[in-house]
Amino acid sequence: MRSLQWALPLAMVAGLSCSPAWPAEPPASQSASAACEATAQALVLAQQRVDQLVAAHQQRVGNNAIAAGTAIIFLPALLALRVDPNHERELQAAQTQVDSLLRDADAQNCGDVQRLPTTELAALPIGVGDVFVYSEHVGQAAPRALRLRVSRLERRQFVFEWASDAGSGSWVQDRAGNVLAIPEGPLVYWRNLLSAQPKSSQRLSGEVSNVNNATARVQSQLVAEHVKTPFGSRFDPVVMELRGEIEPGSPPPQVEGVMVVDRRSGLLLRLELHSTDPQFDLERRLVHIEPALR
Repeated sequence: MRSLQWALPLAMVAGLSCSPAWPAEPPASQSASAACEATAQALVLAQQRVDQLVAAHQQRVGNNAIAAGTAIIFLPALLALRVDPNHERELQAAQTQVDSLLRDADAQNCGDVQRLPTTELAALPIGVGDVFVYSEHVGQAAPRALRLRVSRLERRQFVFEWASDAGSGSWVQDRAGNVLAIPEGPLVYWRNLLSAQPKSSQRLSGEVSNVNNATARVQSQLVAEHVKTPFGSRFDPVVMELRGEIEPGSPPPQVEGVMVVDRRSGLLLRLELHSTDPQFDLERRLVHIEPALR
């Protein structure tokens, strides 16, 4: 009887010891989340490639499409110029990849893959609904108030709503603070002057422009970090020195100044330009913040 009592348990132990050990599969929700994150990151890279190709196109043909809207919106117009067939094909292929990744995200039920993840949103000094009020003084004109409201924070770009006595509309920046699109109205804007990781030894060549098609070719260089602002420790400011000349002109008028931006969000804190051209003799500075209810 004693041997029969142990026979069945021993058989079960032996069977378990011979069973293969299969690795545990991750939960379906975790696997889907990882797939969506991979799609989102690939989408950012694909969109950046489109931006790079459009920027190269603009430099070659002198197209000032930035004042009218973003690169993706104006892709058909850019292709219609037909300056370089090889460039056109590469640009079209890059845009096709963007469209394909967006379809993949929809098929995977990923939701809004372009929106910034919650953890990154929490680390920013700005949030959706916050309003930043600027005072701007151009030439001899009286100062005016400008309002910039955060409407959307994406992985690749930040979208604001701009309002002033001269007009309103979307103001779009990349994560470093370079302007991608502006509303109609007499606004000075800049591109290719800011880096997400600025270094003191690095010089960037970009532009400061306005809607009157006047452009200053400018170089920027980091000259100071962690400077004090009236807003306490909310921001991590970097100071960029600006030097260049306004085109066209013979000789071209010189322009110099400084730009102070928040390193984490690219938000402008102060812009000063000095030039004999009154369009590029201005000061724009952040004077007040109206935080949104969280």
